[in-house]
Amino acid sequence: MNLPAARLRVAFISHGARVGVRVSESRLLARVRDCLPPGSKLSPTPVLDELYTLVRGTDSTYELYSGTRLLAQVAGEDAALAMLGSWLHFAVALSARPGVFVHAGVVAWRGRAVLIPGRSMSGKSTLVSALLAAGATYYSDEYAVIDADGLVHPYPKPLNLRVSLPWMAGAAFSGSPGTEPLRAGLIVITRFKHGASWRPKRVPPGRSALALLNNSVAIRTRPKAVLASVGRCALHAPAVQSPRGDAHKVARPLLTLVD
Repeated sequence: MNLPAARLRVAFISHGARVGVRVSESRLLARVRDCLPPGSKLSPTPVLDELYTLVRGTDSTYELYSGTRLLAQVAGEDAALAMLGSWLHFAVALSARPGVFVHAGVVAWRGRAVLIPGRSMSGKSTLVSALLAAGATYYSDEYAVIDADGLVHPYPKPLNLRVSLPWMAGAAFSGSPGTEPLRAGLIVITRFKHGASWRPKRVPPGRSALALLNNSVAIRTRPKAVLASVGRCALHAPAVQSPRGDAHKVARPLLTLVD
């Protein structure tokens, strides 16, 4: 695929990251705008931290490039845009200034942020949805955005749930996402394990800070900023650790720990 053929472009700024997308068809450009990360503002800036190119190949196959590097080939426009959206989120997380991004689910409860650090497949999205059903306010199911003072900011991307359970309907998705930065009220180190009992044990700030560091996106590119922000976030927040089973059974007991 000849990359210069993709001349249509949209550029945006989100959390200080400057990202651009080129596409080969005007119809794609409109759909790209619909999958921009939270807080995005269109910007004509020619200076970008990352430039992606999405082009249509043959037989409904789409190719995604970062610069001139081919990232992936997928079949179908919907799948291509979903893949592009994932890379846009990652580009913002990697290049954000001045906040730092940590892989974590986040909800708010009684004016405090509850952070659940973890990568994909750890069960954090399912637990976040259960906490929403229990009355918490949505902040993110993928990234905790932590500023230099240790405050946690919302990153309300759409929930990414791979399964659907009865209790997820209705109350799990009601209400508006949070908008204000909050102090951390609880850091929860957990992951789903079939049949596990929820027996949370308090852990020291150093252990919770390490869990946040291990899930920080820019730890290699901005180590000082990440260490400072994560350290301030974890310093005064209680933290617990335990494997968990059914998220619906864990949600309410977990929220009582914030109190």
